[in-house]
Amino acid sequence: MRRVIDRERERTAGEQGGKVTVMTRGLLWAAGIAAFLSWPGAETWAQAPGEGDGISEADRARMVEALQRRAMERKQEAVAMARARGWAIRGRTPAGRVFELMELREGRPLYYITMNVNAAISTAANLIRNAPPYNVTGTNLIVGIWDGGGVRTNHQEFTLPTRVFIRDGASFIDHATHVGGTIGAKGQTASALGMAPSVTIHSYEWTSDTSEMTSRAATAPNQTNSIYLSNHSYGTVTGWDQGDWSGTSGYHWFGYQLSDYEDRGFGQYSTKARDWDTLCYNAPYYLPFKSAGNDRNDAMPSEGTTFYYYASGSWQSKVYTAATDPYADGYDQGGYDTIGYNGVSKNIMTVGAVNDAVSGGSRSLANATMTDFSCWGPADDGRIKPDIVANGAALYSSTAGGTATYASYNGTSMSTPNAAGSALLLIDYYRSLFPTQAMRAAMLKGLIIHTADDLGTAGPDYVNGWGLMNNKAAADHIRRHYDQPSAGCMIEDALYSTNASKSYSFTWDGSNAIRATLCWTDPAGKAQTGLDVTNRMLVNDLDLRVIGPGGSPTSFPYVLTLASPTNAATTGDNNVDNVEQVYIASPGAAGAYMFRVTHKGTLTNSQQRFSVLLGGTTAGIQDPLSVAPSGNYAPAGPRGGPFSPTSTVYALTNSGGSSLSWTAVKGAGLTWLDLTRTNGALAAGTATSVTFQVNASASSLATGLFSGTVTFSNVTSGGVQTRTASLTVRPVSQFIWGTISTPQQEGTPLTATITAADSESKTVTVFTGTAALSGLVSATSTVGVVTNGWIYPMSTYYHDARTQVIYLQSELGGAVVLQGLALNVSSNPGQSLNNWTIRMKHTALTTNPPASWEGPASGWTTVYQSNTTISSTGWVWFTFSTPFSYNGVSNLMVDFSHNNSSFTTDGQVRSSTGAVGRALVFRSDSADGDPLDWSGGTPTPVSTNRVPNIKLLAADTVSISPTNTGPFTNGVWSGLIT
Repeated sequence: MRRVIDRERERTAGEQGGKVTVMTRGLLWAAGIAAFLSWPGAETWAQAPGEGDGISEADRARMVEALQRRAMERKQEAVAMARARGWAIRGRTPAGRVFELMELREGRPLYYITMNVNAAISTAANLIRNAPPYNVTGTNLIVGIWDGGGVRTNHQEFTLPTRVFIRDGASFIDHATHVGGTIGAKGQTASALGMAPSVTIHSYEWTSDTSEMTSRAATAPNQTNSIYLSNHSYGTVTGWDQGDWSGTSGYHWFGYQLSDYEDRGFGQYSTKARDWDTLCYNAPYYLPFKSAGNDRNDAMPSEGTTFYYYASGSWQSKVYTAATDPYADGYDQGGYDTIGYNGVSKNIMTVGAVNDAVSGGSRSLANATMTDFSCWGPADDGRIKPDIVANGAALYSSTAGGTATYASYNGTSMSTPNAAGSALLLIDYYRSLFPTQAMRAAMLKGLIIHTADDLGTAGPDYVNGWGLMNNKAAADHIRRHYDQPSAGCMIEDALYSTNASKSYSFTWDGSNAIRATLCWTDPAGKAQTGLDVTNRMLVNDLDLRVIGPGGSPTSFPYVLTLASPTNAATTGDNNVDNVEQVYIASPGAAGAYMFRVTHKGTLTNSQQRFSVLLGGTTAGIQDPLSVAPSGNYAPAGPRGGPFSPTSTVYALTNSGGSSLSWTAVKGAGLTWLDLTRTNGALAAGTATSVTFQVNASASSLATGLFSGTVTFSNVTSGGVQTRTASLTVRPVSQFIWGTISTPQQEGTPLTATITAADSESKTVTVFTGTAALSGLVSATSTVGVVTNGWIYPMSTYYHDARTQVIYLQSELGGAVVLQGLALNVSSNPGQSLNNWTIRMKHTALTTNPPASWEGPASGWTTVYQSNTTISSTGWVWFTFSTPFSYNGVSNLMVDFSHNNSSFTTDGQVRSSTGAVGRALVFRSDSADGDPLDWSGGTPTPVSTNRVPNIKLLAADTVSISPTNTGPFTNGVWSGLIT
C-alpha cells in the first residue's frame, strides 16, 4: 500500500521497491483431482479443477501425508538449528503468551504465538442459543481447535458427557482450554457458558495444522465426522515482540531486514495464506476462523535500548536508533496493515476484537468500541481485513489449571472463538431447517457479513471489517429463506466460461434498505515475498450489480482505498475482494429490481461457484419477459429417428409496463435444433412464441446425448433465462421377435420377424446388420413388494450416483441365466441417465461392509450399459447385452450407476426394507470421478437398509436354425427358422 512516511530512509538499490523472488512451483494433476508435489526448496499443493467441489479421499490422504511429512521435516530442521545456537524453542513471553518454533522461512526462524491479551450477548448468540424458536446448541457438530496445546478434557465444563477429544497427544494448556470454553462450555459455572454448549471439540496442537485441517475439512453436506468450522487463535510472531528467542530476554525484531520500516509479513499474501486458500478451495464447506492478531500496539524499543534481530544466519544485537531502525508495529497511519500471514487468506474468516458490546445485560453497539490491541487491515493488495469483529475483552472462561479453574482473558484469541462458537449455532440452525443440506463456507461467511452490524465509518472499513457479528439477524435470515424460498434470501449458483452472467429479479419490499452480498471461495493466488507488494491476489474476479426498475440506475458495491485506509468506503468496481456488497439505503422506486453476477477475464478452472444473500425484498418475481413453460426440451428416439416430441412451444410474454426487445440464442451442441424465431420486440402486455423443433440433421447423428442451452435475453432489462435442449439418440439395445402363433410343429420351418429396437422398443430403421439367433424359454421373478419410493438408483439431483445392492439367494431361487432386469419406477428422473450401467457378481456377503465399494477389478459382469432415458413409470425393463449365469447358491450383488455432467430433479423407484447394509449409496457433483471406478472407502458410501424392488428375466436356451439372420432392411428382418 502507499505509505505516508514522515522521515526519509536510505535504501540500497537492491532494496528499493521490494524486489520479489518467486519460487517455481509445480502442479501435478491426476484423474482431474489435485495432487501434492514437493521437492527441496519448493512446495505447493495444486487446486482441483472445476468448481472446487472437494477432493477424493485417496488424494486427500496423499496430501495429508505429504503435508505432515513436510511439517515435521521443517520443524526438525528448525529445532536442530535452535539447539545448536541456543535459541528458544518453546516458551512464554513476559506477557504470558505461548510461543513455539515452527520452521525456518528463508533461513529465518518462524514462531507461532497465542494471541491473548458477556461474549454471547455481544454477538446476539444468547438470543438463539437454546432459545425458541431456534433452540440450537451445537448438538452433533464437531469443531476443530488448533492451538499451542490441548483443551483440558476433564474440565467440568466438558464432562458428563465428555465432549473434548485430544486428537494428537497434545498437553493441556490454559489458552486452548479458554478458547474451548468460549466456544463450547456447558455453563457449569453460569458466567462461563460457551456459545455452543453441546458441541463436540476435537483439539489439536498447532505443529501440523495445515495437514490436519486438510484431513478433517468438510467437502460436502452430511459428513458426520468432518469439520465444517475450526478455530485458530494464534499467529506468527511478526515485527516487534519481547521474549528470549535469541537466548537473551529483551526486544526482538522479526522483520526480514532492518532497513524495512515494518515487517513485510504484515499484510503479505504469504505461502501460508496461499496454502490455506488452497485448502478451503478444495474443501468448499469448511470455514476456518482465524484471529486478526494483537500486534497493533507493539512498540519499538526506546532510543538506546539493546534489541535483537536475525541476520547472516544468527541472532545479532544492536542499540535502537529511531532515525534508522524499524518503526513500531502499526505505525502506518495509526495502526493499519498489521494483520499477517494466514490472517490475510481470502477464504477464511479473520476476526478482530472490540470491547464488550453489553450495557445493563443487553446488547449495545455503542459499547462495541475498538480495543487498543486488535490488528487492522488492509492486506497488501487492498482487500478488506479483518472480516468481522467480536467481543475480545475480558472474556471469562475455563482454564487448564484444574477441573474447575477459570480466568478472564483479552485478545483476538478470545474474539475468534466468540465468533466461531456463534457461527456453529448458525450451522446447527440451518441443518435443523434443511436436514439434508449444508451451507457452503462462502454462504456461511457471506451470511455473517450480510447481517453484521456496521461499526466505525459507514460501510466496511479496515478497522472493524464488515462489523460486529449479529447471530440473531443471521438466524432470522436463514428462517426467512426457509419461509419464503422465492424471496432470493440465499442463492447458490455458478458462473461458467460459457455462461458469464447470471441475473435474478426481485421486488423491493417498499420499506427496508436493499442489501445484496456476494461471496465466493476463490482459487489461491500467487504467494508474495516482498514488502508491501500490491499485486492483486483475486483470481476469479466476480462482480455484483443491482439494477433498478426499467434498467436504471445501476448500483455498485462498496470499495475501499488502499492508499488512504482511513477514508470511508465509497462505491465502484471492486476488483480485489471475494466479498462484494451493494447497499441501497433508500431505493425510492417501486417495482422489479435485478441483481446480476458477472466475471471479468477468464475464469480459472472454467467455472466459479458463488453465494448471494439478499435483504429488503418480498417474494421474487420473473423478469418482465416471462418464458413459459419453465421445463426443458428433451426429445429422444432411435438412431436415424423419428424423435419425439418433434417440437415444443415456448410462450414469451411482456408483463411489464413498457415495450422490450428480446433474443433467443442457441448454444454449442444444438446443430440438430431449429428455432422458429430468434429475436423480436414485444409491446407491453403482448406475447409471442418460439418453437423448438428437431431438424433433418438429427437423423445422421451417432448415438449419444446432444445437449445445449438456449438463452432468452431481455435486451432492454438485461434479464436472462435459459432452457436446456437435450436430444437422446438411442442405439440398438434389443431385438424384438414378432408374434409367433402357437402351436408350432417341432422341426417345421416357420416365418419369424425380428425388429432391431432401442431401449424404448422403438425401431432403429438405419440398422442394416445381422443378428445371432437363439431361443429361450423365459420366466420372470419379482424381489420386493413394498411400495416405498426411493431416489436411488435414479438420483439425478447430483451429477453422478451409484447404488450397490445385495439380493439374497432366498429371494432369487435356483440357478438360471438372467437376461434382463426391471425397476418399478414411480417418478421419472428429470434427465437422461448417461452411461447407465448395471453390473452383477456372486457374493457370500449378506450385507455390505461399511465404506466398502467393490472396485472395477473385483469380478463384475457388466450386463447393461447405455445412455438411457426413463420416460414412463411402472416396471421398466433393461434387457442385458451380456446375460448373467446365476449359480443358485450365492447371493447376488447388483450395482447401478450413472455419470452425468449436470443435475436436475430426482427419479424414484419402489423399494423394500432389508437389513442395514443391504445397500451402499452415494451421489456427487463429478468431484469423485466415474462411479464405476469408486472403490473401498473412496468416496465414503452411505449404508442403508433400503433395497430397490426388481424383476428378473430368466431363460434357458433352445437351439434355432439358422444361427444368424440375414441383413436387416429398415431395421427389420423376416425369414424362415426351424
